[in-house]
Amino acid sequence: MKLKRLFLFGLSAICFIMTVAFGSQTVSAQETKSETLYKYIQATHDIPYLPVSYQYTDWRERATKFNEMLFNMKDYNLMFLEKESKNTGRESIGIVSYTDEERKGEYTQALTLIGALLSAEKLNKERIGEEQLNNLVQFVESYYNIENGEGTLLNYQNMDSTELSFWQQIYPALAYFMLMDRYEATVDSDAMLRNIADTWYEVVMDLGGSDGIVDFGYTGYDFKNKCPFDNGEWIEPDAAAGIALLQYYAFEKFNDRKYIKAATLCMNYMDEFQRNPGYELLYLYLPYLSARLNSVEEYHFNTAKYMEFFFTESDYRHEYGTFNGDFATGLIGERTQYGGTPYSFQSIVGATALVPMLKYDQRYAVEVGRYLLQVTQNLNLFYDVDDPVYGNLIPMEKVQKDNETANQRLSVLSGAYLGLLAAMIEPTNVEGILKTDLNTNEYYVDKEKQNPLFLLFNPHDEEKVVNYRVTTDGTVDLYDLVSHTFIEQNVTKETEIQIKSTEAVIVLEIPVDEGDNQYKIDRKVEHSVTANVPVATNIVGISQYEPISDNYPIDLEIKSTDDAAVSDITIYIDGRPVFKNVTYTQPYVVKVDELVNGYHLLEAKVTTNTGVKDYSYARIFIQKEENPYLINAHAHDLANWTSYKEGSIQLREEYKEVVIGRKSNGGAISEPFEIDFSQVPMLDLQVEGFTGTWSLILKDVSTDQEFYLLKDSTESGHIITSMSYALNKLNSGRFSLLGKHEVQLAIVGDSDDSDVTVNSVRIFNQGLQPLKEREWKSSFTTQKITHWQSRLNALAKINYYQGTANVLNLNPNGNGGMQTSYFEVDLSKKPQFKIKVEEADQLWSLLVYVESSDRGYYLQYPTNKTSTFTYDINKTLEKALSKEELESKLNLQFWIISNGEYGSEVKIDYLRLEYSKNWIELIAIGTIAILSVIAICVNLNKNS
Repeated sequence: MKLKRLFLFGLSAICFIMTVAFGSQTVSAQETKSETLYKYIQATHDIPYLPVSYQYTDWRERATKFNEMLFNMKDYNLMFLEKESKNTGRESIGIVSYTDEERKGEYTQALTLIGALLSAEKLNKERIGEEQLNNLVQFVESYYNIENGEGTLLNYQNMDSTELSFWQQIYPALAYFMLMDRYEATVDSDAMLRNIADTWYEVVMDLGGSDGIVDFGYTGYDFKNKCPFDNGEWIEPDAAAGIALLQYYAFEKFNDRKYIKAATLCMNYMDEFQRNPGYELLYLYLPYLSARLNSVEEYHFNTAKYMEFFFTESDYRHEYGTFNGDFATGLIGERTQYGGTPYSFQSIVGATALVPMLKYDQRYAVEVGRYLLQVTQNLNLFYDVDDPVYGNLIPMEKVQKDNETANQRLSVLSGAYLGLLAAMIEPTNVEGILKTDLNTNEYYVDKEKQNPLFLLFNPHDEEKVVNYRVTTDGTVDLYDLVSHTFIEQNVTKETEIQIKSTEAVIVLEIPVDEGDNQYKIDRKVEHSVTANVPVATNIVGISQYEPISDNYPIDLEIKSTDDAAVSDITIYIDGRPVFKNVTYTQPYVVKVDELVNGYHLLEAKVTTNTGVKDYSYARIFIQKEENPYLINAHAHDLANWTSYKEGSIQLREEYKEVVIGRKSNGGAISEPFEIDFSQVPMLDLQVEGFTGTWSLILKDVSTDQEFYLLKDSTESGHIITSMSYALNKLNSGRFSLLGKHEVQLAIVGDSDDSDVTVNSVRIFNQGLQPLKEREWKSSFTTQKITHWQSRLNALAKINYYQGTANVLNLNPNGNGGMQTSYFEVDLSKKPQFKIKVEEADQLWSLLVYVESSDRGYYLQYPTNKTSTFTYDINKTLEKALSKEELESKLNLQFWIISNGEYGSEVKIDYLRLEYSKNWIELIAIGTIAILSVIAICVNLNKNS
């Protein structure tokens, strides 16, 4: 008994010490109490509330006319009959996705037909005919691929799934779920929906769900062979977002909790991302799904982060995302291609995906309101065409700011989805104030709870009075979800609503029965309102990528409702906590000497006494020194660069730019400068325009070797890229520079008489933030190592699959590998590295790399052996480092290489970095083990 008490006392003491060291007290935070809570997004900070020269376009009228034309098979040939579908054996309907396509079913997309049916159900049901539309729904089944043996709905008929990436596999299935929530079931539709849901549930389980963790770092899924696949070019981790929504719809339809389990696994995966995982459009649904799951299912997903993803560029597709500058604001596409190339399909779908989230999170009413004004204004860019056959009813697929001569295709696919956007917006009596229906584009909801709900946002500098027309028959009370107050009660037909400058209301119409008392009214509000998030946190006063120098104050605005109190405030930089307290009476002051130069993500997290968490994000630029740049060349500096291969340099001082080029492969080259590739060098380039393709070249001074940083580029605008990634990708098998080198940077035109106009060129080191011992001790699990590196590595990638971490070689010349994070390692403690290799297709090897070194050192030479291996790191480094260095702390990185051909794989069970234990540690471990055994025996004896 004494031993037991001694053991428990020791255990309690340890817990007490850990609580004192790492815990925090909970006291009342000093936040502002408010019924009106607004959330803001840094990326949209400079967007005007009202677009310049705003003029309302009647999108409803245009979409209605488009639909009538589309379904008019007699006079137009956009929709056509197919005699037989291979998948159904029945007659089929096809719709071309672009007007220049051949009228054959094999070229048509499921998405075009589904979008057309969804839009027509909203706008043209009576005109086209409800019976005809119901008959057409069955033709979607032609895209359920039976003939090829895969047995799931894809975007094309009879196409192998490996020919499609994730978004074209998932989005048609997701859209089919939406469709069948609007139309009567066909003979086979419910069985198809169940099978689609089960198929994607099995994919989730196959990609790690059965182990409680998923990984979607692939290009797509091979349904024939039941495994993921890579095309070696890109991955689409936001597939998890689309599958999560599909699984949630399945849960709502079939009431099977396995689907909510799969949805949760996918959302947990999305919640881990610090950087934007977007590829095409599936990530655009994250704000809505997160808000709905949090409100209805009581989860705690990070809606604020997903809103930030929606409005910022992707980290998995170069310069892709929502435009927020002077051109095409609110539209979605490639933000630097030809100065900006927005796409009509993604831009239209994005608006329909985002708006319903306000039903579950009222705090973004202003952000969504002004975004909609930008979108509905700038969609006109796609209609700057008057086709002799189709008029201006079909949008262009894309527009390019700096390429007016581009061959523009008319996108029937985009036009098919316009009706979903058009059906949810209508003008009011005040120009610039839209009435937006939040219910239009939501699916699988309880119809009894779905009372009419509309967003009204006032973008003007003064208060406005809006004439509000009631959509409910009879008498209603009008309740504002933003302020959580009644606007007016006992209203019929029409009333006036006052809206303050740059504020919003979300109007809920609550039917009033004769004899209703206040209790019944309150119960109706409680029954109908799901948007009630009690706290709002905003990082204020920081513009996007604003330089942050030493002792820079971070101001937080924290507001909460009367029934919520803040119990914790934490500030992070790149996921690492830098401030933690329960009060914020004085701003947190950034100490930049503890950070590294370059772009970082600032995050503020606030937790309430009820467990609700809220976040705010800002992208910043840490500037440790007065001039942190390796190159910081503006127009005047660039004018002094040396001519490269007889290229010319012309300074246009009035525009603060230089024109470089005028001869094939000729341009300008910088003076030599030193670069350290271990310090994650970044390129920040401001290009005004070009007359032909152009390139950026890095020249190694010692060898005269030249490597492309950008090749045959048609980009302009603000270009930011990781240099190591670009060099590896564009010079595969050639680029192998490590550590410190003297280099030059050249800007060249690619052909005679072509030039590029440049405003500034900057290169700086992001620098290292190596993991400390306390961090790396918990980081060596099979699941976590998949997050060590950005998965943009051009030569290899790593995934968690079927219980192992798999390194896939994507180097066309062989020998592709992945790199770990950097680890701060005390070499005096005799570190060891352990690895358990389960399987290797061919050969594998393991190297250790010391920060700033120009080479890696083999811990394991190429081998095909599989087992558990232990390596003495010091022994390997003794030949390369001095005795003094071996007794110090160094930053180490480990490389795991698949030494086989392209596509070869190494499967790893675990990795471990640990110090050799001394005799004191061994005695302590043994003592704890003995005490534990004694305690267990005492308990067993007591129980017996």
